Amino acid sequence: MDPIESMLRSINPVPDETSGPVKLGLPPGLDLSTAPRAAASNTAAALAHRPAPKRRTSWFTTARVAVVALAAVVVVAAAGFFGAMTQGWKTPEPAAPLPSPSSIPPTSAPTSTAPPSAPPAAPAMDPATGITCTFENVATTDQAGQMLENMGTHPGDFNVLGCAGGWLAFELTDGGYQRLVDQGAGTGSGDGNGKKGDFYFAKFDGSKYLYNKYYFVQGWNTIQTAGGTAADKAAEMDNRIERLLGIASGLRQALVGEPVSTPATTAPTTNSSPNVDPETGVACSMDNVAPADNPEAWVMKDIAAHPENYTVLGCAGGWLSFKLSDAGYQRWLDDFKTNGLIQENSEFFYFGKYNGSSYQFKLGQSVPNWTPRPGVDPRPAAMVKTMAKEMEQAGIPATLREALVGSPPS
Repeated sequence: MDPIESMLRSINPVPDETSGPVKLGLPPGLDLSTAPRAAASNTAAALAHRPAPKRRTSWFTTARVAVVALAAVVVVAAAGFFGAMTQGWKTPEPAAPLPSPSSIPPTSAPTSTAPPSAPPAAPAMDPATGITCTFENVATTDQAGQMLENMGTHPGDFNVLGCAGGWLAFELTDGGYQRLVDQGAGTGSGDGNGKKGDFYFAKFDGSKYLYNKYYFVQGWNTIQTAGGTAADKAAEMDNRIERLLGIASGLRQALVGEPVSTPATTAPTTNSSPNVDPETGVACSMDNVAPADNPEAWVMKDIAAHPENYTVLGCAGGWLSFKLSDAGYQRWLDDFKTNGLIQENSEFFYFGKYNGSSYQFKLGQSVPNWTPRPGVDPRPAAMVKTMAKEMEQAGIPATLREALVGSPPS
């Protein structure tokens, strides 16, 4: 029984409805079992005339249930009211709206931000001149040549390698060389038309680095040495720039850097078919060689009578080089025996200089070939030095040595 029903029952007690008819208590001292039978009949008659107790109807039960429910609601409401009074009214916060799918940014993998690249290094400065090593500081002489023209009209075709000691070194870019080829040049070396792989040098004249078209040497990719190692190439480069250009070998590293070792090349190859000297525009062929002096000398007679006995080695810078072929040498020996002549030495390279119509060969324009000789250092690097020296003595530019006679066999 809940407290509310207990309260109501205390106000209006209700007998138990399920216990059946109400039994009236007997007065104290009255014992029916011991009363006389006559009195019993009187008593029964009296009880028969007493009114029966009233029983509550079903509507009262329904009303009672309603009252109990109403009381429970009142109690709960009262409890809520007093709780609100002690804690204060709380207004529920509205729920945060859910984002729409379109407003959700797409997720992506985190990206790393590359560090800013370093600014390009400032051009180096030659301590000997105080001006920067840029091609804008290079000037040309009044010499002719397609490469010289391009130096003024297309300076971007050239790449500065370094500068030191009053010298500046540069080279052709791949695009610059291709331009020369497209212009019909780019096959010569040292003639102002440029050659791929050559290093070019300009000398400071007080205001600019002045370039002369004969200031060049073969570069690291084309220079030929016996061993082909980096040390061999460095030694050969030091020798060339000092001997041919007058540049101290100690400046070589600052000007052209260090070499990369490549396989060695061997003996010079002969031309299997005539090409054209870009300086002259004339084919490199024995048909264009003419003896110029000493017509009674045997070699002069043989060149005039049997040009097929000779093989062209190369041509560049207005010069053509040739030698006696193996078959030609044998015919030469046969002729000597037939005519009873004393055998002459055939181990020479011959050179003809272009005079406007042909390559003129003079008897003094010859040097011993690469065949080892007594008293001459047989090491390839030493042989190269000897060849360059003897070419200069014969009046042939030593700068053309590689193009004309190649390098000694390894």
